[in-house]
Amino acid sequence: MNKKFKIYSVLLAIVLVGTVISNTFHRENYSSIMREGEVLIQDSLTEEFGKVDRKTTVLHGKTVDGKRDTIITTTSWNVQFKPTFEVTVPVRPNHAATDKFLYSNVDGQSCMVEMQKVKLKVPMEKGSNTFNILFALSICLWLPFLWLLVIILKVIRSVYKGEIFVTQIAKRLETAGWLLVAFWLLANVLSYIQILLLRKTVMIAYYNIPWESASIFYIVFGLVLMIISQIILKGKDLKDEQELTI
Repeated sequence: MNKKFKIYSVLLAIVLVGTVISNTFHRENYSSIMREGEVLIQDSLTEEFGKVDRKTTVLHGKTVDGKRDTIITTTSWNVQFKPTFEVTVPVRPNHAATDKFLYSNVDGQSCMVEMQKVKLKVPMEKGSNTFNILFALSICLWLPFLWLLVIILKVIRSVYKGEIFVTQIAKRLETAGWLLVAFWLLANVLSYIQILLLRKTVMIAYYNIPWESASIFYIVFGLVLMIISQIILKGKDLKDEQELTI
């Protein structure tokens, strides 16, 4: 096998072993502080987020014996939300607030609730610059995917024509693999920048916003594509040698 095949194989093995080790010996290490005035409540919709129009309808009728009226009251709600910025972020309990926990109680059944991800909604007039930056950063992640889509279409066209063991298709697969690896690195960098910006713009009572790395699937699949590209090249070389022998 050629040198690239060995390098890609070693890198794939390192990534897989590193993933297993990190998942087996996961250790949390972060600091947090108790912020003044923290509160997490369930309340009516406030004016900065929208308004609720309540409509009460009273229906009059008679009982079966026709001797007395019955009154049926129905209430409906119409919620009108104001424009907001929305972003879904990972959250982690602030262990500095050890005396505050979130509980759910329904029909006497209680359980402790620990959120892992939440969708934050911030009024449009607050933090607009930060959220514009976040939107621009998310757009940057589409660039490698668009390039990858073009390569995939070219590979499909080559396979459709029966051009499987060719140098060009192998190079395209190798490029696709590098794009997936680059996407994984770019996603991690942009995610870290987004978290830093969010921590300055929004805060969640009793919860912190941690940084989470992108899925390891992208780099693993990218390395697999690189290995496949080298196998295709090796197959082409063997085919050429066989034709020369004949």
